[in-house]
Amino acid sequence: MPSASTKLEKQTSMEAFDPIKQIVTIVEKKIRNLEKRKGKLDTYRRGSQKELNEDQKHHLNEYDHGQTVGELEARLWDT
Repeated sequence: MPSASTKLEKQTSMEAFDPIKQIVTIVEKKIRNLEKRKGKLDTYRRGSQKELNEDQKHHLNEYDHGQTVGELEARLWDT
């Protein structure tokens, strides 16, 4: 049944080029990454046992900005 597998491959390749699905995938990944970053910053804020490096301190200072951006993306995604 080679024709059946060919149809599946064509269908899968057509789905991969659907721009709406690509946008959805990108937005989902961005939201997931922002949530992960927020979790790390929450850990830094609570006060970890070790000293923070300069990069971590910088991102911790920008925590509120990142939080509002993440909330905005989540609200846009929900509508």
